[in-house]
Amino acid sequence: LLTDGAQEEGELRASDFGGDFVFGFATSAAQVEGAVAEGGRGRSIWDDFAERPGKIKDASKPSVTADQFHRYKDDVALLKAMGASSYRFSISWSRIIPDGMGAVNEAGIQHYSNLIDELLANGIAPAVTLYHWDLPSALHQPHGGWLNASIVAAFVRYADVCFSRFGGRVQTWITFNEPQQTAVQGHGYGTMAPGRCSNRSVCETGDSAAEPYIVAHNILRAHAAAVEVYRSRHGRQRVKENGEHGRIGMTVDCVFLYPADQTPGSEAAAERGMEFAFAWFADPLFTGDYPPSMRQAVGSRLPSFSAAESSLLIGSSDFLGLNFYTAQFAAQNTAGAGETADVAAGVAPWVDCHVDMTAVSPVTGKLIGERTASSWLHVVPSAVQHMLTWISHRYPAVPIIITENGMSEPNIPSRSLVRLLCDDQRVRFYRSYLSNILQAKRQGVPVQGYYAWSLLDNWEWAMGFSERFGAVYVNFTDPALPRFPKASALWFKHFLKAHSMHIRGHVVQ
Repeated sequence: LLTDGAQEEGELRASDFGGDFVFGFATSAAQVEGAVAEGGRGRSIWDDFAERPGKIKDASKPSVTADQFHRYKDDVALLKAMGASSYRFSISWSRIIPDGMGAVNEAGIQHYSNLIDELLANGIAPAVTLYHWDLPSALHQPHGGWLNASIVAAFVRYADVCFSRFGGRVQTWITFNEPQQTAVQGHGYGTMAPGRCSNRSVCETGDSAAEPYIVAHNILRAHAAAVEVYRSRHGRQRVKENGEHGRIGMTVDCVFLYPADQTPGSEAAAERGMEFAFAWFADPLFTGDYPPSMRQAVGSRLPSFSAAESSLLIGSSDFLGLNFYTAQFAAQNTAGAGETADVAAGVAPWVDCHVDMTAVSPVTGKLIGERTASSWLHVVPSAVQHMLTWISHRYPAVPIIITENGMSEPNIPSRSLVRLLCDDQRVRFYRSYLSNILQAKRQGVPVQGYYAWSLLDNWEWAMGFSERFGAVYVNFTDPALPRFPKASALWFKHFLKAHSMHIRGHVVQ
């Protein structure tokens, strides 16, 4: 049902984005790597979290997942077959330094060295994320993890090891992936590792009003310090493959917020919500401090940067990584204390920004976009263009790389393999979002790359294997974990090879 054809008006081609635009796929170690007890790897907080009853929807664990640790050559072959120019993956801190602070695990170094070499041998550039949520367990207990300022030094040492061992072969580094989720879901709601919050029916310990801000602050401090080490010790090192200097940045996620109606209150709420979600992390990277709206609303609970820390933060991202999926409506929250779920739980930052967010329009009663398997993810293609424009206005001339974009399907094992591979909704998703990204680029937004989430079906954190984000299907019930490219992978193959594309009807009849 996917056929090549002559280009028609409005047809989307990879060549439209320019020859230097990067197209790739992304994964993370905890979600695809497996081999948690092999090769000298230490435990991570997600290994621990998955063992706590009721924390993972299907009670699964990240022990094997897609087993990329052993099957990385197969996955690189898939990337090459699809025409990807880059692969974004994360390094497991626990595999490099098992206890987070002590001796370097040479077996872990060798694994990632092998993966990087395999990518380069196939003409695929590695884009490496240093931290994608899987903190070594030994740093969380008894040290407090991201709540303890001493973690900054531990992260810098880990980053320095990675820069030293892999820097000559890696051009793009990402220090942290979606720090908002570590702060808010991990330390506000308790729905992600390490599972801390104020709600004692959910978490044994935690302070949802204070801890998210402390965690975010230490992550930003760690980012700035690691970037300083990279630039001072490794930044002038040219990547051997192309002779160019490396670059380093942070990836921030955000839901784009539309005003729920045309009232000034809703318009202000949408902007304030964007500041509390996105600018919370992005503003310090370019201004050295948090947004004024946060300083005013949060007061003394929002930590302060020293003059030296602010100086290190300013300009510490050579590019801004954006993980983008969806949008919501925003309205002013005028409820008193205890009248909404977030206020009752006291979850920072949402209790402090006084914004109600919903996927249902209070004016029309309609959903903001088509549903997916994830309750939080609705298909809103135009929102990515609006998000990119918002970023470029707030941070002029800062290069942007879309480091994640994709959608989920439910895991329904009873379906035939043929039907499981016919992900026509994902094909439409990729095409429509990429079309809007292209429009933003044509309007002057300096967007330089796009990574689809995800290369493979994987272990989706607290949702376990109940949702599938991959362009490649993985049969998790078969010990061999065979991979099968879906229709979306075939679409990408043709798109990236600059062929025009027709979709005749629906893939699933």
